[in-house]
Amino acid sequence: MPLGPTAAIVERGTGGGTGSTNPELFVNAWILRKFVETLDFNAQLAKIPRTDNLPVAQGADVIRWIQFAPLPAITATLVEGTDPTNSQAVPSTQVEATIVQHGAYIETSDIFPMVAITGSIAAMVERLARQAVDSVDTLIRIEATNATNLISADGLNQGAVAGGDIMDPGMLRTASEFFQTNNVDTHPATMGGRFYYTVLHPVSSWQLQANTDWIAALTQVNVGGQAPALDQDGSMTQGASNIWNGSPGIYAGHQIALSTNIDEVTNGVVVKNNFSFGREAIAHVALNSNILKPEIIIRKPGPTTLSSPLGMRMTWGWKINYVVKIVDDDQLVILQASLT
Repeated sequence: MPLGPTAAIVERGTGGGTGSTNPELFVNAWILRKFVETLDFNAQLAKIPRTDNLPVAQGADVIRWIQFAPLPAITATLVEGTDPTNSQAVPSTQVEATIVQHGAYIETSDIFPMVAITGSIAAMVERLARQAVDSVDTLIRIEATNATNLISADGLNQGAVAGGDIMDPGMLRTASEFFQTNNVDTHPATMGGRFYYTVLHPVSSWQLQANTDWIAALTQVNVGGQAPALDQDGSMTQGASNIWNGSPGIYAGHQIALSTNIDEVTNGVVVKNNFSFGREAIAHVALNSNILKPEIIIRKPGPTTLSSPLGMRMTWGWKINYVVKIVDDDQLVILQASLT
């Protein structure tokens, strides 16, 4: 989850100082829970990044990931009593990124919370929490679109997409072949951590489900209408009754999630930029790391200021420091599917 349980509520008066404590109205467990648990149908991408923690003494806004390459197998024998003369090199790549701030606020009159019958505090916090999570989800999607490996109905990196090249099971098989050839581990956010995490727009998902190969796979593992157990190897589609979180299925090693936060681009024709992720494709810094703790900031009417001389306005806002980055391009593919 992108918003960790250490999210804080900061309550301030309009004069800029800390406001008086009012736990029943402002600081309560419901507000915290609402803010940190708002991950729903439209926030699937927020489950993707590998979470890393900043060192305790980290003070700079530029951080660095070091991605180490796998070490080769050793076939040479050791000579008894003799140490090897050379150490082995550990190939690595470095990726840098800058932590930046994101946030927004809502302004209301001082009397609004007292007269609104819809529960203004609950409504404001719900909207802010949804906006914060959707913002993180979108930042991840924007970074993921920088991937260089594209899969279409024609295969891997085959250039422009033609009309009629919609999402089909062959694209998922191509993605699995690419990942497995590059020794890419499956993603821990999937069931048992045994599958690649694939996020499709609903349009692409329905295209996939209309394909005869998909339907045939579903029929094989759901004989007689009985839902299969969850220990399938991922080579076929799981029965819908056992799929986690509204997923339409599992196919060719992919666990599929749905999100409307998928952009459209033109590559020959207009396509949906769906994604498939391996374990180490993309990373972010944990939001409970020292300087990255998310906040809800409620500034209630207080001392008079030039901006509100009579203290007649209050604001509700959220703020995070955040960074997300592709750390291994070979563990992320974009599945480009034509709309029709």
